[in-house]
Amino acid sequence: MKHRKETNLNKYMNRKNFKAVASFEDSTGLKCVDLIQTEENFFTFKTFRKDPEDPNGWFPYGYEGQLYSTKEEALEAAKKVIEWFS
Repeated sequence: MKHRKETNLNKYMNRKNFKAVASFEDSTGLKCVDLIQTEENFFTFKTFRKDPEDPNGWFPYGYEGQLYSTKEEALEAAKKVIEWFS
């Protein structure tokens, strides 16, 4: 699996520089995985959660992937590390 290893993903994860290209919720609807494309056309994944009592929406938590060359590589990497997402 080819990927570009970055030690600081923050510059790629600035909201102005990426878009979610797919989002997958768990069966409870309280956790999700987003596949993200950067403006440089790399892909990664990030996990989010929401609390039913909090109306503010989704919050980042847990896993965040490296940068991958394709959406499919990012998806497979996410499936390997997130228990409910296989």
